[in-house]
Formats: sequence, structure tokens, C-alpha cells
Amino acid sequence: MMRAEGKAARSANRSSPWKSSYVAYGLLLGSLLVLLYLMVSTQFSYSQKDDASRGMEEFSQEEEEEKAKAHTEPSTPRRQGNEMKSDNWEAKSQDKNEEAAESKEFGGGTDDYNNVADAKPICDTSFGKYDICELAGDARAQGGPGATVTLVSPRAPPKEWQIKPYSRKYLDGLKQVTVRAVPNSRDAPQCTTQLNIPAMVIELGGLTGNYWHDFTDVLVPLFIGARRFNGEVQLLVVNLLPFWVDRTNSRKILNLPEVVAAAEAAGFKVVVAGRPKASYDEFTREMNSFDVMVGVHGAGLTNCVYLPTGAVFLQIVPYGRLEEIARTDFGDPARDMGLRYIEYSVAAEESSLMGVFGKEHPMIKDPAAIHLSGWGNVAEWYLGKQDVRIDVERFRPSLLRALEHLR
Repeated sequence: MMRAEGKAARSANRSSPWKSSYVAYGLLLGSLLVLLYLMVSTQFSYSQKDDASRGMEEFSQEEEEEKAKAHTEPSTPRRQGNEMKSDNWEAKSQDKNEEAAESKEFGGGTDDYNNVADAKPICDTSFGKYDICELAGDARAQGGPGATVTLVSPRAPPKEWQIKPYSRKYLDGLKQVTVRAVPNSRDAPQCTTQLNIPAMVIELGGLTGNYWHDFTDVLVPLFIGARRFNGEVQLLVVNLLPFWVDRTNSRKILNLPEVVAAAEAAGFKVVVAGRPKASYDEFTREMNSFDVMVGVHGAGLTNCVYLPTGAVFLQIVPYGRLEEIARTDFGDPARDMGLRYIEYSVAAEESSLMGVFGKEHPMIKDPAAIHLSGWGNVAEWYLGKQDVRIDVERFRPSLLRALEHLR
């Protein structure tokens, strides 16, 4: 082992001068390369700066030339248009004030309502069931056979629509309303009454007269549309039907004095209460003092809500198999309110329809067939054109029954 180590030492001593010379040459070559890199990179850097400086100088010179041209060249059409914008705006404002004054002079309904001069009518007749228009501004309504609603708006193009202000426009017999826009007040009807509140145009045709359709076709849509106005709205009806507000022309008791005498003979103190002549407060207090309420089927029986608990409610049901309707409308609710309900059904001989059709006519002989023929005949005759003449002898047991309920 000792001999081997000695040989290795001698071999290492012989190769050391060669390694030192290689290191010296490498250091010299590396220094030259670094020096060359520094010289080249410095020169390249100065070249880039010179190019950038020349570019900035050229850009500044071009900018100064453009400014000089702007001061010396005449205005172009585009430049002139921009300069005229402010003048046109002032002219439009002046025209708008003049148009508003003209609208007021020729019977306009308002001075300033939702930017009158800029208002435009919006009509949509694309729906299958109904038409709708919304007009804001100087709108003028005119009734009569050719009902019209006219919007005075210089900004709106002249146009005209034919609409039916009913929720089922496809029905026959509906009245059309013309909605049109005109540019100036001279072309519009002059107002005799001016209102500064919204108005809604409606129709009471179609299927009205049927209780269901009265609500679904008119009252509910009307409530939805008018609710946003919080009660400040004018209703314009193109075909006012008196039976909507007055029912004194049908379902009357033709022999009322005889019925009153029969009730007094049975032991009642009778008060004939029709349409309230005083305030509703006084009327409701009087109703609340009654023990018994008697009346023919109709809207007037809703006054039963003012009766005291335990009072008797006697409903006279007209001829024509109307018992189910009468019971649904008033009988069941009366029981739910704590009233004692009695029902008196009119016989054919007590109906005014007997004198109109005779006892052999289906209207008298077969009311079921009349019901099957459609609601129109039921509403027109049994509810709309029937009065009653009460047989007091036949009616007396109902009065006595009411008296028993009070004992």
C-alpha cells in the first residue's frame, strides 16, 4: 500500500505546470471578451438615444405645424355644425315654450304634465284579447256616437288608431274609440271641462250583465289599471249602462202596499227602505236597528251586512229556477254572518213574465231549457225584465216563520 501512494504523488507533481498555464490563458481570454462586450453595448445604447431624440423632435415639429394650420385654415362644415349646436338648442327651447302657450290658448287640459310637448301616444293593438293606449300630455276626450281621444303633441307624428276599450275586443257589438295625435291645438276639439288628473276610458258592453264577467272583464282590470293613481282618476265610460248603478226598473214588487199590510197584520212594524235619501251613516244605523229584512233578489240585498247578528233575512227569489243563484249570492253568506235565512220562491202566477209569454211558452213552462239555451236569456228575462206580484196568502207563512225566529 505504501508503494502505490508514492507513485501517485510523483505523477501529480509532473502535471501541475501545464494546469497553471491553461488557467492563465483562460483568464486573459475572458477579460478580452468582457471588454469587447462593454464597448459594443455602450455604443448601441447611445445610438438608441439619438434615434429617440430625433423622433421626438420630428413629432414636436409636426404638432406645431398642425396648430399653425388650425389657426389659419377656414372652418369645415363639421366644425360649423358643432358651433351651431348651442344656438339650435336655444331655438328649440323657445319653440317648446311657444307650443305650450298655444296649447293652453286653444283649450289644452294642462300647462305642464309629463313634458307635454315631447309626449307621444302609445297604442298596442297586437294582443288578441284587448287593445291598450297610454297618452301623456294634453289629451282631450270627446263622447257621443264617434268617441275620440285626441293628443296634442307637436313631437308626435300624426296617426290614428281604432281601439275597443274592453278586455275581450273580439266580441261583437263593442263600441270603437278613435285615438289620434295632432300636431297643434287648432286641430283638436276644444275642452269644456279641464282636469289635471289622469283619466281612463272603459266600455261596459260585451258580456257585462253576467256577474262573473262584470268582475273579470271590467271591475278587476279597472282596479288593476287605476290603482297606481291612488284614487285620483276620472273614469270615462263610452256606453254608460244605467243598470250598473240603478236597478229600480226590474224585479219590483208590484203590489207593495198589500205586502206591507200583510207584514203589519203579522205583527211587524214596517219601514220601506229604498235608495238612501240621507247620508250612508244614517242609513246604515237604521238598517242595524231592523229585526227582519225582506227584499227581491238583487244587489240591494247586500245591505244585509248592516243587520245585527241574529236578525232574519227573507229573500224573495224571482221565477225561473234561480234558487241556486240566490242561495249562493246571499243565502250562504247570510248564514255565515250569523243571520237567520228564509227563502221565498215566486210562482209562475206571481211573475210578470206570465202576462208577457203565457203559460205554454218555454219561458214559463220549461225554465230548465231556458237555462240550457245560454246565460243571455236568463239574464235578459228572468233577471232583467221580471217583476213580481206577491200572493200575500202564499207569502204569509214566510212572515210568520220570520216572527218565530225572533221569539
